[in-house]
Amino acid sequence: MYKKLFLPANLRRAREAQGITLEDLAKKLGYTKPSSFSTVGKWETGENTPPLDVLIELANIYNLDINYFFVENAQMQQFNKDNELFISPAERAKEKIKELEETISSVKEEKKAIKAIRINPELEEFIDMIRDWSPEALHDLKTIVFTYETMQNRNRKKRAVGE
Repeated sequence: MYKKLFLPANLRRAREAQGITLEDLAKKLGYTKPSSFSTVGKWETGENTPPLDVLIELANIYNLDINYFFVENAQMQQFNKDNELFISPAERAKEKIKELEETISSVKEEKKAIKAIRINPELEEFIDMIRDWSPEALHDLKTIVFTYETMQNRNRKKRAVGE
């Protein structure tokens, strides 16, 4: 069944999530006359329904599966063309920040490794070897190194107390 009653609200929700004005949307769709802007607005109020080719274009503009427009609000599954959750601009920004933080962390680790190589050149071969290891294997290696360093520090303290 054609669920036309969900269409207006979902059209508006998708447009607002992208931060696009009605005027900008109309222009993206090729509607250049000011009277056309109200046509686009009427789709969101339910006064008119966009033709199928326009719905397809809207799905492309918003990077959504066309089915998004016909899903009931109470059961809304917002998804993009890869059937993943639809991501708002704010969520995209958070993801980008997280990626940047991970990159910065990785660069810091790389700098530490370079300093260690300068101190101990034999480490270069070892670092080249582990460069392709999985994150889990690298985590296990870090745990082993941390445990080893902890044991070394305890032994030093015991020797210092015993002397």
